[in-house]
Amino acid sequence: MIRINTASLYDTGVQGINADQIALNQAITQLSSGKQINSPSDNPAGAAQASLLQSDITQLGRFQSNQGQATQLLNMGSSTLTEVVNVVQQVRQTLVQAGDPTYDDTARAAMASQLQQQLGQLVGLANSSDGQGGYLFAGSQQAAPPFTQNGTTVSYAGDRLAQGLQISATRSEQVKYPGAGVFNDIPTGNGTFLTGAASGNAGTGTIDAGSVSNPAALTGDSYAITFGNGGSTYSVQDTTTSQPVAGQQNIAYTSPGPATVAFAGMQMTIAGAPQQGDTFTVAPSSYQSLFATIAQGISALQIPSTSAAVTAQRSTALTDLIGTVDQALTHLSTVQSSMGAQLSELGTYTTIGNDRTLQDKSQLSSIVDLDYAKGVTQLQQRQTQYQAALQSYSAISKLSLFNYL
Repeated sequence: MIRINTASLYDTGVQGINADQIALNQAITQLSSGKQINSPSDNPAGAAQASLLQSDITQLGRFQSNQGQATQLLNMGSSTLTEVVNVVQQVRQTLVQAGDPTYDDTARAAMASQLQQQLGQLVGLANSSDGQGGYLFAGSQQAAPPFTQNGTTVSYAGDRLAQGLQISATRSEQVKYPGAGVFNDIPTGNGTFLTGAASGNAGTGTIDAGSVSNPAALTGDSYAITFGNGGSTYSVQDTTTSQPVAGQQNIAYTSPGPATVAFAGMQMTIAGAPQQGDTFTVAPSSYQSLFATIAQGISALQIPSTSAAVTAQRSTALTDLIGTVDQALTHLSTVQSSMGAQLSELGTYTTIGNDRTLQDKSQLSSIVDLDYAKGVTQLQQRQTQYQAALQSYSAISKLSLFNYL
């Protein structure tokens, strides 16, 4: 026979009441908070999983914030470049008009002033703010405007570091483009080579921007086309190797042309009346800033037309500048296209991030949030159970042998 003493009965009853009270308090807490997990002890496994989900949601939130900021900066950059392109197109139009031989020095001076204003506009756009205390085209040097202008000379004070933001755990997106790459790295001439007229030319000969006829034959060397025999013939010399170009010596030229000159995979047109010793140059394209190109245009338009030779040299210079401006428009379009591709990618990452955040929050809710109908039912059950435990203990505590004596 097992004997259960009175103290054991009391202890068991008190323990039961305490357990029921804890369960009741837990149910009350869940209803008041709306959460079925209010401390790790409520559900250790669920609490651990909820912590991981919450950490993921927080990280996704940071990425979404970066995605929003990146979208804003890229939209600002693209919008600014649209304005830049509009001004550059106006510059091109001015240079084309300036090539009209009917304009006099006064008219060209007015066009030079117009180019000066357009240069100032472009510098202002290149110094556009990012709306956050920095600049869109300064690289990592965000404390001061990236471009400074002194007359027609424009200097870049930024660097070439691309600024980016982390938009996912594995992807960083470039959000700012250094101004050196946007405004300074413009190919000259036709993008492959640049033609020009020697400053000492005495005739009225001109040369166009030329084009590539055979890419495989390009050498990358520089050349000089020099007229002899009173301007009735020309010869081509490779000035890089100091060797005459085979098949291009003493070629007949009939003034005023035009004549197509072709060698080393290139061709260009010479027109007008070159004189003995006049020289035209052909050199590989280099890179110069958009601002320097406009400055050269201003300088060309400010030179008085003192002779037909000066007019011809200006015509060649304007032709080259128009070609370089066309390269600038192509380059700016490429940068804008890159920004557009990044904006499209950002849209994809934003959609993926939103979907994942929604999934995480739904899963977190199923683990942490309380089903109120179930919670109310559970509260009622635990209240009943707690009341029953109290009543049972009260009844047991009154039992004594003295009641039966």
